[in-house]
Amino acid sequence: MTRNSDFSTNVDLFEFENELRKTGAIHIAGIDEVGRGALAGPLTVCAIVLGPESDIPGLNDSKLLRPAKRLEISSRLRSICSSYAIVHIPVMEIDSLGLGSALKKAAQFALGELSCECDHVLTDGHPLGIHQFEKGIISGDKRVAAIAAASVIAKVARDSIMDGAHDLYPEYDFLNNKGYGTKGHLRAIATHGLTPLHRRSFKPCSGQLNILDRCQ
Repeated sequence: MTRNSDFSTNVDLFEFENELRKTGAIHIAGIDEVGRGALAGPLTVCAIVLGPESDIPGLNDSKLLRPAKRLEISSRLRSICSSYAIVHIPVMEIDSLGLGSALKKAAQFALGELSCECDHVLTDGHPLGIHQFEKGIISGDKRVAAIAAASVIAKVARDSIMDGAHDLYPEYDFLNNKGYGTKGHLRAIATHGLTPLHRRSFKPCSGQLNILDRCQ
């Protein structure tokens, strides 16, 4: 499948949740984050609980969906899910806490904001240590419905913030790079310096002297 495909793979995205439901689980939360590797903007985490009969055509890892499809699926997920929560960790907290601690804090808070108490938590990648019954699933955003759903909602929410940031700082092209370290973004940092949205603890921002070399 190409990166821009809007079609699901043959993977049964509900397999993990269905197996847990066979053991008596009712509320299963999926958690994913967006913005981990960005140089600017918040770290955004979504926690979501899907019902057993959820119907979400085209659901997939947010990175594999076109923007219009992400928006469509995000809207549907919000309307049919049992509960969801979005948490944005601002730049100052990312810089002060470190990325790992910031991610754990956001995930814990998002989980606590859900309207139901969860039996199990499924996270993308490694476990975060936020729930007694938590399972980390490598490439979970491509393999598990709830994690894929969390990735889509988080991506749409964070992209909206970065689109607004573009209006404030158009020279950084946040509309297109969403705060990630593209060559154009690195050139803008080298030329214009850092904005309040930049993560000063991240190496490309903390040491600007060699940024132009990265752009050659």
